[in-house]
Amino acid sequence: MSIAWHSDLIHFVCKLGSKAMKRRGSRWAPSQWALCGALVCTLAMLLACNDKAHTPGSTTSCAQQGPAFRLIIEAPEGKLPGDTRLRVTYQGTLMESFSLHRPPHHNQDVCCTAVSEVPAHFHATACESDAGVSSAGPAAAIACDVWSNGAAHVELTASGYDTTTQDLQAEVDPDCETIQTGDKILILQRTDGAAP
Repeated sequence: MSIAWHSDLIHFVCKLGSKAMKRRGSRWAPSQWALCGALVCTLAMLLACNDKAHTPGSTTSCAQQGPAFRLIIEAPEGKLPGDTRLRVTYQGTLMESFSLHRPPHHNQDVCCTAVSEVPAHFHATACESDAGVSSAGPAAAIACDVWSNGAAHVELTASGYDTTTQDLQAEVDPDCETIQTGDKILILQRTDGAAP
């Protein structure tokens, strides 16, 4: 709602009031003009607030915040080594990890599960989910939700592969001021070309 629109509205309403007073043979006192302006300004502010409440992307339509990152960890050869380990450092000094051969049972922020096939898309993973691979065979991937509430430093290790480290930066929705979940695929890497 523009300033020009406000001015036109004030002018229109007060002009109507002035004509009505002239027909009665009297003039407006300064207090009456002030009252007219105050009423019109109040109406304009109410209309502006109503417009903001229905603006797309406003806080009234914000979704509940999810994890800062959603990860899929995989190997180029298809199956992850049994000692694959993810370590996540966040909020300065906090750290949680996930190991294939010894899945943790008390993680609160790094929630991972091993799967026998690489997922076709990112999906939610709960910390209380079954973290190990069943009798279907070795893990093809690890799916994780990282609730770091901001940036995170990840370290990925596995026998036959180089240690992979990466700093992940969280994205914040400017309208809702909440973290937007970032999807990331981490693939084990080797620099020497040797077989794992």
